[in-house]
Amino acid sequence: MLLVIKQICITVFAGFLVAFPVTFLAFKKVKIRSRTRYFQVAACLSLSISLVCFLLQTRFAWLVTLILGFSASFVLVAELMLQRIVSNSTKPKNVLSQGPTGSQVSFEQARIDSGSYPDDYLTETIWTEMRMFLMERAFQSKPSTIAEKHFVNKDGSLVRHLRSFQRYKYVSIAGQNFSVKNGIRTTTDLDETSRTNKIFIFGGSTVFCDEMPDRLTVSSFLQRSINQVSSSYAVVNCGWSGASIIDRTKMLKDLIHLKNGDKAVFYFGDNDSGWTHLTKDGVRLSEDLLPLPIQAMRKLNLDYNIELAGWFFRELSPKWMRKYSDVAYHSTIQALTDAHQYCETQGVEIVVFLQPNLYTLRTKFPSEMQAETRFSNNLRTVILHAYKYYEEWVKETPFAVSATHIFDNAPAPVFLDWAHVNARGNEIIAKFIFEELQRREMLSVDQKL
Repeated sequence: MLLVIKQICITVFAGFLVAFPVTFLAFKKVKIRSRTRYFQVAACLSLSISLVCFLLQTRFAWLVTLILGFSASFVLVAELMLQRIVSNSTKPKNVLSQGPTGSQVSFEQARIDSGSYPDDYLTETIWTEMRMFLMERAFQSKPSTIAEKHFVNKDGSLVRHLRSFQRYKYVSIAGQNFSVKNGIRTTTDLDETSRTNKIFIFGGSTVFCDEMPDRLTVSSFLQRSINQVSSSYAVVNCGWSGASIIDRTKMLKDLIHLKNGDKAVFYFGDNDSGWTHLTKDGVRLSEDLLPLPIQAMRKLNLDYNIELAGWFFRELSPKWMRKYSDVAYHSTIQALTDAHQYCETQGVEIVVFLQPNLYTLRTKFPSEMQAETRFSNNLRTVILHAYKYYEEWVKETPFAVSATHIFDNAPAPVFLDWAHVNARGNEIIAKFIFEELQRREMLSVDQKL
């Protein structure tokens, strides 16, 4: 009896001796600071280790050893197989092999998807200029390249984390096909001297249009449509890659000078569904929204390239990823409401468009079906969960309209990846916005035109 008690004490001590430092290192890696959760996990792990150590000292030792050996062999074989599958499916990249932002499609496939519409704009020259433009924009957006006098902490140190609306006005690039002045993407077919009012379009990269030359962005297509009925409006591209509506609302209030008669167009949805959501303070949503085992699987995959952990993460995480959508939905709706109230006080009319994406598309071409397979099920889960609520909100909101199905039955493919579209897609978006502005009688028509 004393021997058994001694064995139990030794195994429990050994379990705690191993479990507590291992748990501490794991929590430090995952960046969780909850002491309660730390002791819970450490206790469970130590008891499990203690049980195994105790059984190894009994007549069941051979069975425990057999089970542990089989489990370890199974995990090792599964990991090697997954690593081989992943390595075989990974292709080397170069300047021309990587596709438009986020798409990771080849240059040749991107040209096919563009359909040479309205012309063969996706030439190698423009493609190379686009890659150089994106690199230059990223460089100019870094806080370290921005004058320190603009953003400093109280102690005099440089602010390292600036929101998009703070960084954008310091970016200016003059290229043949891609140009930005003080953070505003160039809108073509525009004589600003004759324009008395402006139409500001706020959104993310699908408004900025990384993949298109200046003349084929949504704002440029819209400007050409407006020129046919009025010479009073200048379209201003207030899009920025990765920007959320929370960020764009801050930009509207802090940086845009509105006057009576101006119009505000918000194009939202993709960046506002939770997958890369930032709070109003510019902080990314905490990973604490996910359970610890799911976080651990993700970290093991990202930091140590353990493919088996990545497989478990992708299979188990969708259920909890909806929490990100819930947080993003409520904060986005609040931001849009604030934008609407602010515009009313400025005498500015506003209309909000819920944008389409590959997951809202009802009819897909083969290239679009293939594009959908390049992105995780987590992304699909988050987008569709948020859009369920956004669609309901749009139906109940007088200043909002859904554009989620404007690409249904399109004559040719429009999507380059799950969110970004080709020139045909930009033209369809611009036409939908133009017709909605007309339907709401937000455009004063020149009689002479």
